[in-house]
Amino acid sequence: MDIGDQGPLPLAASADGWRGLVGESFNETTASLLADSALEVLCPQFGRRILIAYDGRVASKDAAEAILHVARNHGAEQLVLAPHLPTPIAAAMLFNNQVDVAIIVTASHNPASWNGVKFKAGQCGSVSGQLEKQIDMGFKRSVARGEKFDNAVAVPHIELSSDRLAKDHCDHLRSKLGNILWAGQRIVIDGLGGVAGTPIADLCRSLGAEVMLIGGVPTEHFDGYQPDPTLIASQERCQHELKKHDGQLGIVLDGDGDRIVLIGRDGQVWQGQEVLAALLSTLPQDVCERLSGPLIVTSSTGALIRQMADKLGRQVVETPIGFKHIVEHLNRMPNSIAVGAVGDYGFQHFGSDRDPFALLILLAKAFPKLQELGNTICNLRKQYKTENLQWFEKRWELSPDASLLVAERVLGETVRNAGGVSTPCKDGRRYEFPNSQWVLTRPSTTEGGIRLYGELEEPEQGYTLLADAQLGLEYHRVPSTIDKTHLPKEAI
Repeated sequence: MDIGDQGPLPLAASADGWRGLVGESFNETTASLLADSALEVLCPQFGRRILIAYDGRVASKDAAEAILHVARNHGAEQLVLAPHLPTPIAAAMLFNNQVDVAIIVTASHNPASWNGVKFKAGQCGSVSGQLEKQIDMGFKRSVARGEKFDNAVAVPHIELSSDRLAKDHCDHLRSKLGNILWAGQRIVIDGLGGVAGTPIADLCRSLGAEVMLIGGVPTEHFDGYQPDPTLIASQERCQHELKKHDGQLGIVLDGDGDRIVLIGRDGQVWQGQEVLAALLSTLPQDVCERLSGPLIVTSSTGALIRQMADKLGRQVVETPIGFKHIVEHLNRMPNSIAVGAVGDYGFQHFGSDRDPFALLILLAKAFPKLQELGNTICNLRKQYKTENLQWFEKRWELSPDASLLVAERVLGETVRNAGGVSTPCKDGRRYEFPNSQWVLTRPSTTEGGIRLYGELEEPEQGYTLLADAQLGLEYHRVPSTIDKTHLPKEAI
């Protein structure tokens, strides 16, 4: 479609916010129209103290400055601009009643060619699915009408330092837990050119750790990486530096700082649910009491934490994939804790949304000597017989003329033929195999195609499932391709 002839393309709602390609569906106009629709819905319900933040992506700053004009038109009582502010800090400002609505210009963990907008409102942070639908409907109507905004006049506002706001948040968290030290611990942090590397490094240094920071300066193209810490390619630089400096812990962050992946000194990547299990088994009793509520997990969360919760008689609440679904439960359940499968953690006692800053402070409280974290995870894997399981996630890319429904059916048949037994699930289709192995299939919300998640003793089994499903789809004469970029040679 020619944008000049047809007007801007609408941005697509995803698991967390709206996304689009820079210069095509994402530009100042679409970002402004989306913000206008959001503020029309959110301000009457939550208030008019508005925070606007942005990351280092192409067009982020321009979009944020355009949104300032939109906020003025909605009668903003307080208008704050925070360049390069991590999303968890914006959520904390809402939780602490410093602002009413937060607008963050970011595409989070997506490639640099994408940009987008997240909205959070009220002390609970993420907006509900119903409000999202209202925002989306209003946005599409505005796009259809071809509305424009006049950005010629400068808008009075307050500009705050993201470093200062992050420090205030960390100081507040630390005050709740007493003495915390990582003295003598060596930590490698890779911010992947996003906005969270420097504030996370500042936190670790304030705890006494020796920090090696890479990718700490926000850049438009994220140092050539996709700013998704769950990708192997995005972890390798941290693993290399961890070995080079003989560090005890590696930390990799996403573009806007709400996802975090931890790596042990041997280069092993720990799942979020394994890290949370280690915390719960080690934290002092007085801290554990503040984390004693239900455990909230997404459908793609692994086996260890579920088995541990079952043994302890702890309530487990499963939600669809996407942390916004977790937030709905997190804020209704005192002292609840939450973990997803893509490096996201939440602790209701400390905030309303995911927060890697809170995670690291809790880790320092539980493991002043970081070597014990790796030992604890290893012991828990043995205790719950998950030591042979390996996590994987792959996308089955379908051609434009392929039928998603047919592909889903074929993949489901393929998994069942391999011995998978269907089990109840809040999102997609989950199948159990012997020895705690499992896979989950669901449509990909942002990139299209179908995602396959799981824990298997041999990850190549996952590739085999996709390859067999590809053959089955071709049998149905529906063209499709698997993204083979990261396939091992034996699976191609």
